[in-house]
Amino acid sequence: MGIEPYLLTGCLLGVLAQRLVKRNCEHCLEEEPVDPLIRHALEVSDSEKFYRGGGCEHCNHTGVAGRMAVYELLEVSDSLRKLIHVDITSGEIHDHAIKEGMVSLTDNAMARARSREISLAEVYRVRLD
Repeated sequence: MGIEPYLLTGCLLGVLAQRLVKRNCEHCLEEEPVDPLIRHALEVSDSEKFYRGGGCEHCNHTGVAGRMAVYELLEVSDSLRKLIHVDITSGEIHDHAIKEGMVSLTDNAMARARSREISLAEVYRVRLD
């Protein structure tokens, strides 16, 4: 972006990435048929089951009951602050943040899919990996 690293390190507290996803209607959940390619891309086993809304009177036959946000929050720690300089890549920063405990957007979305809040197709649609 053309900003000098010393300006960033002095004022940057964090970076938030978020996506809106369709929330499953809880009244008409049904098992979601998942394409093997999607399972492979998201590294999900064939035995794991996921759910989507099938459509009912509560959701006007859409299977969707609103939207929700999935996100990742990169908090700029002291160790991360020391890494920010001209020659570092965004991938290196991301990897360091994951090592420090950041939950990636894709992992956050997968947790929502495993709790039946969203479909696996939504995870695939918004993933950042």
